[in-house]
Amino acid sequence: MTTLGNIFLVIAIIFYLIFVFLILTNQAGRAGSGDSGLEYSYTAGFFNLAFSFCIIIITIAISQKGGFHWISSDASVRNLVIIFGLLAVLVSCLIGSVLDRTVALVFPLVLLAITAVMLNESLQLDIPVKAWKIPLMIVVGISVLSCAGMLVYYIVDQQIKNVKEAKETQNTEVESNKQELENIKNTDVLTSLVFLLSYTNQYQDKEIRKAALAKIKTNPNWQQELIRLLKSGWASEVFVFLADNEVEDKKLFAEPVNTGIINVGEHIQSNKEGLLYHDSYNGETQNILATVEKFKSSGVNYTPAIKKLHTVFDKIQSDDGSVKFDCIPMLDQWIKAHP
Repeated sequence: MTTLGNIFLVIAIIFYLIFVFLILTNQAGRAGSGDSGLEYSYTAGFFNLAFSFCIIIITIAISQKGGFHWISSDASVRNLVIIFGLLAVLVSCLIGSVLDRTVALVFPLVLLAITAVMLNESLQLDIPVKAWKIPLMIVVGISVLSCAGMLVYYIVDQQIKNVKEAKETQNTEVESNKQELENIKNTDVLTSLVFLLSYTNQYQDKEIRKAALAKIKTNPNWQQELIRLLKSGWASEVFVFLADNEVEDKKLFAEPVNTGIINVGEHIQSNKEGLLYHDSYNGETQNILATVEKFKSSGVNYTPAIKKLHTVFDKIQSDDGSVKFDCIPMLDQWIKAHP
């Protein structure tokens, strides 16, 4: 192992000297912005990875010779110290080579000198133990502290960013809700009630939904307006309301709901989306089926209208040829349960 270790020690020295030459002659540029900074980062990364590989092989060779037995008599503890210490030093070398050229020059040089001594017993006879142990412990200690500091900084920085992003999101939501509430307040329920219906589904913010429902009911004829809309191209918007909210007189809506289902199908057929996805029309289908469930005891047979809607989706899917709608199995299941 000593021979193998020395071979990789020579290779590591060559990589180190080439990198030092590039740094001193400025051919590698300086880490920063622009092409020169990018070139330097790539160069530093390459030489550090090659250097690190060599140092790992050398460390294994030293370990096989028993060169680290002074760390601990317990093999498990010794191996953990070697692994984490070496990892800390190599990471420090890599980061330092990009951010600080002093580290790029000094740390690898110290590593090479110490590993050369530890690898070759003949050198150990001429060099006092403290002369290489103390620098080794200093380099490892600085590296461990640096890595720990970077880790703590990263964790704290991420926490600060998360808090900031959460606060920004919250502020955005608050401002958005204020704007929505203002829109609801300024909507004329006699002429534009339809534009409030999208605010009334169960997934809306509670305050916004409550405001929209209250505003809708300020129109004394709000139920009649919903019925009128079911008979128009705005039927989909009415089903958003009916799926999650109650009406005062269900009998008024029994037949218009049937008409509304047919109108939704006709509107979708004449206003097909440009790009279709598997979940296209899921919302419309879910709202219609939820509404029909509420009115199933009204005495109206909704199956023919649902089948017509199914036919519309079948044709759109067939014409497109590249999409399979999720809403079709939903309708299949409903029709099977309501023949």
